[in-house]
Amino acid sequence: MEFFPGTPLIGAVIIVMIVVWFVTSSDSASFVIDMLTAGGHTDPPRIQRIFWAVTEGAIAAMLLVAGGLKALQAAAVVAGFPFAFVLLLMMYSLLRGLGRDKLILYRADQWYQTEKETDVNTPNPYRDEDALKGPPRLASGG
Repeated sequence: MEFFPGTPLIGAVIIVMIVVWFVTSSDSASFVIDMLTAGGHTDPPRIQRIFWAVTEGAIAAMLLVAGGLKALQAAAVVAGFPFAFVLLLMMYSLLRGLGRDKLILYRADQWYQTEKETDVNTPNPYRDEDALKGPPRLASGG
């Protein structure tokens, strides 16, 4: 890259962008942790957010000093591993929800030859709302 014109300027811009990205990410993480520890309040005290930002920075600095980048990466993997189970649960829930979607089930039962037949015979969600709700319920006497 040293052979291109404006290399020092581009390098400085890249460094500024990386610093802004790290600061923004740290501020967002501190804000989320601060809201969680403040009982869900959306406007927690600023000093509390500063505490969490300093704590996050100190932990990252200690991990970098103690074991270098490998220790920081290992800590990130260990901290993020439990979320893999949450993601698996979310994927299962999404598949289950899509399997129960009445419009998808209704269209799966329809077998049309052309796209035009499908468009004509598929209920309009605004005009044919009763068709999308499934079979009619019997009125109970009472």
